[in-house]
Amino acid sequence: MKKTLRKCKYEEKGVSPVIGVILMVAITVVLAASLYLMLPKANQEMNSTPPIMFNAHKLEGNNWTLDVVCDPRDTIVIKYSVFHKNGTPVVLGVQFPTNSSYEDANGITWMDLNNDGKLSTNDVIRINGDKIGLSSGDVFKTTAGVIGSIELPY
Repeated sequence: MKKTLRKCKYEEKGVSPVIGVILMVAITVVLAASLYLMLPKANQEMNSTPPIMFNAHKLEGNNWTLDVVCDPRDTIVIKYSVFHKNGTPVVLGVQFPTNSSYEDANGITWMDLNNDGKLSTNDVIRINGDKIGLSSGDVFKTTAGVIGSIELPY
């Protein structure tokens, strides 16, 4: 006696390719939306600090005074860079002097006039341009911790 197999009326094939593609697109959209909602918060936290501002005055020779115009900033995380007029870097990403009235190897001195241990309004930065060959028109920038820049006046 010979057995015959009966075929089912419906074959089990799984999910149709069209539904599979729709599900993959939906998952991708949900993941992208989740990242989009998370990243602006992180970006806002990084950019929430307003830029530091300076008033610059030229002294005798290649020396300048920068009066700080800002709210208090923690000096531990602030770094600075100096660029020539043509954009050539002279000093890149050096940690800001943490001791008041101390001139670092690049001729930068921070004078903490209100003795709060922070870079804040009315503090003074002195630049000895002869130490690293600066001249009027060069640019002093704070590059980490808080962003700001000023062109050294003539």
